[in-house]
Amino acid sequence: MKKILLPLLLLPLAFAACKNDKPANTVTTAEVSTEKVDSAAEQQVSPTIKTLDPSLKGNDILSAIATDHKGKVVVIDVWATWCGPCTRAIEEMHPLKKELLTKDVAFVYLTDESSPEMEWNKRIQLYQGTHYRIPEAQMATFDLVGYPSYIVLDKNGKVAFDNRPTAGFPGNDAIRNIVTPLLK
Repeated sequence: MKKILLPLLLLPLAFAACKNDKPANTVTTAEVSTEKVDSAAEQQVSPTIKTLDPSLKGNDILSAIATDHKGKVVVIDVWATWCGPCTRAIEEMHPLKKELLTKDVAFVYLTDESSPEMEWNKRIQLYQGTHYRIPEAQMATFDLVGYPSYIVLDKNGKVAFDNRPTAGFPGNDAIRNIVTPLLK
């Protein structure tokens, strides 16, 4: 009986040592998360979500995007939430994007319904720019070979670069070399 009572009597002492008092100089996980969100909110503007007429097909999609960004060079990133190379390319492109955002450049992210809407809504919070999510049938008319693909439109809406026939991230230097002359 003593063997059973002794542990029961010591149990409250064990819990008393685990108080929720933290020293003033420590930070909880919740506070770290809040600080990161607040910091990110100060650095980024909320993403812009736009829709396209679902009857648009092929390059008419580009014309509609160009109209939405009239007078700007438009860098279109065709991506999907489930595409690992897409996510890596977006992250790799961040320094170039930061450099070009002060110029007349619009960054557009185009995906389709193969990207689950909840995941897409979560991800676009991280990617400043204009976001379009179109039906899969509409994307199928877009002559896309794979993800990611990039299209650059000049200030008049004409295609200056299009890697849909080959797909893949061309790299920051290539995009910079395409965009820079178009800004003049």
